[in-house]
Amino acid sequence: MIKEETVLVLGAGASILFDFPSGRGLISEICDFFKEDIKSRKLILRNSSSNRFTVEHAESFLSKLLPTPNVSIDEFLRDRPDFWDIGKIGIAAVLLGHEDANIASRVDNNWYGLLFRELRKGALTFKDVLKNKLTIITYNYDRLLEYLLCTHLRDSYDLTDSDCSLIFSKLSKIQIIHLHGKVGDLEYQTSSPYHVRYGMKLSSNKIHRASGQIKIVHENIEENPEFGMAHKALQKAKRIYFLGFGFDDKNLERLLPDSIRHIGKSSKVRGTAWELDTMTKRRAKDLGLEYITDTGTFPNKTIFQYFGDPNFILD
Repeated sequence: MIKEETVLVLGAGASILFDFPSGRGLISEICDFFKEDIKSRKLILRNSSSNRFTVEHAESFLSKLLPTPNVSIDEFLRDRPDFWDIGKIGIAAVLLGHEDANIASRVDNNWYGLLFRELRKGALTFKDVLKNKLTIITYNYDRLLEYLLCTHLRDSYDLTDSDCSLIFSKLSKIQIIHLHGKVGDLEYQTSSPYHVRYGMKLSSNKIHRASGQIKIVHENIEENPEFGMAHKALQKAKRIYFLGFGFDDKNLERLLPDSIRHIGKSSKVRGTAWELDTMTKRRAKDLGLEYITDTGTFPNKTIFQYFGDPNFILD
């Protein structure tokens, strides 16, 4: 079990192994989705005469997104509020389309399995698992983490859906914070109007519901309660791990405001630096991650390799 306040900060590398696109790949698939829907008018653009998303609006969105030099859809949408709603629709449609309820059985290097093993270590009951002092801050829109955590604990302890809902209740010390929102809650979170069953066939209604929880993060992070929650968790953490994170300048500036810069002085800060270039590491160091250039602290490893290292201790 995790007995000290611990924070995991997840980037795109946490989900990419499970067939979720990111960066330019996500942009490309959003463009493909709207190209197809403009032709078929089966999902978002059906009955466009009574739909706020018209073919003309979709074509305008595509004409700007296709040639963009931006490396992510978030970066593109940041300064285009006229495209926020249709951009959220595109994100939801693509990521929901990649959901696979059986993906864990087909991925050999499933690092989530190693994490869940740490959560259950020394726990005699399901309620003991909920005592783990773990906060997970993620930049990803997908619900893979929540889905795998629920199914793992459900199968391990023969839980009902009602039991699974406790994972997301105030009774649990495990906290999951999606800084940019997510493509809907799971059905276990029954109080939410945005719950969408994982891995189900795409439909217009499902896409619209899911897009309602996606957020376009712009300069005003003070208005985003998730960032406030993340800052508090980082301030009180005894250990912080950056996993599959790309260390984008803007993301680090928002995540590490001046009040908690150089967190390595008070917390044990570690993580993965898989295939990170020297320039990215230097910028991250300047923004407060003092030990990122130390290969012992931030080794060039995947998350699975990192969790499998015998020197890695999470409990």
